[in-house]
Amino acid sequence: MSEVWELAYFGQGGFPYEQVWNMPVTTRRAFLRMITDHVKRVRAAQDEQNNVITEHTDPKSLKRVNIPDHLVPKQPEPTYVSKAKGKR
Repeated sequence: MSEVWELAYFGQGGFPYEQVWNMPVTTRRAFLRMITDHVKRVRAAQDEQNNVITEHTDPKSLKRVNIPDHLVPKQPEPTYVSKAKGKR
């Protein structure tokens, strides 16, 4: 029963439920095996692509830009007192 649902669902509309229900078990399992192999290949390709992206964007491998001191904005000193004096 779950094979029928899986093939109808993961077949992405290529297999109507009634057609899968009436399909021979060996054919049904062959199609499920093909879908499983395809999903594994797609997942491996995505993982490989993610590794390529990660290698190029790894923060440890990125070089920092040295900004000259005269271009770094200075932090202005506050013109107010942040602590209120307590009442006595």
